[in-house]
Amino acid sequence: MKIIKAISEQLIIKELAQAEFEQAYPLVHQLRQALPLTDFLSVTAQMQGYRAFVLMDSDKADKIVAYAGFAEQLNLYEGRHIFVYELVTDEVVRSQGYGKMLLSALTEEGKRLGCEMLVLTSGLQRVDAHRFYENNGLTKTSFVFRKEL
Repeated sequence: MKIIKAISEQLIIKELAQAEFEQAYPLVHQLRQALPLTDFLSVTAQMQGYRAFVLMDSDKADKIVAYAGFAEQLNLYEGRHIFVYELVTDEVVRSQGYGKMLLSALTEEGKRLGCEMLVLTSGLQRVDAHRFYENNGLTKTSFVFRKEL
């Protein structure tokens, strides 16, 4: 694990190496409940540029309390941007500012990389998450449409 930012003596944001992703799986599973560990490890290893930041709390036995999976991307409509695939705080410690701290670290990383935007998608049913994103400076700009093949 590489330290990204020490927020306090108690709270540290670290970047996981691919070999360490399994440590974060219990938290990722809270968000992606249908995703087995083997698929999580296999798919993230294949994703172009996938990275993971975690927020660890030493008061909770160095437990990972928040997780962000993301990648730097480039496309025609967002330009160079950080795309956040997962942003999840442990359900037992939500609303304590952990997600905000991790989102701030992602914003700083995007700026460091020369990105113009931070982008994520969120399911329509996740009303509390939408409120969190809007309270932290993100705006709703589109819908995502899908079709099974």
